[in-house]
Amino acid sequence: MRWALAASLFVLSAVASVWLARAVLLRLPPTYFTAPAPAETLARRIARNLLAGALIGIGVVLAMPGVPGQGLLTVAAGLLLADLPGKRRLLGHPRVLRVLNRARAQAGVPPLLPPPPLPPG
Repeated sequence: MRWALAASLFVLSAVASVWLARAVLLRLPPTYFTAPAPAETLARRIARNLLAGALIGIGVVLAMPGVPGQGLLTVAAGLLLADLPGKRRLLGHPRVLRVLNRARAQAGVPPLLPPPPLPPG
């Protein structure tokens, strides 16, 4: 009985993590890396970062041995939501951008434009 529950939780969390990551990726505008970040209210920003922190915390717990679930995917979803310096530059890396744009092309969504190069120095 415990194994059935653990397997069910594992499958459910895996599907939910993949669905959430795909939903976020497909909703990003093509100019996500080139346009300035949109202005948000302070309350919305706090709520988004609290959700990101909760996802990261849950992901860390799920990544522990013996706990069923997709810990690394949940942590990645939390990092996508969090306000972290350099996040756009990391996600705009050519290799990462190629993978993201391949997934967007399969869904019929326009590709993300690459970020502008960093100034020297």
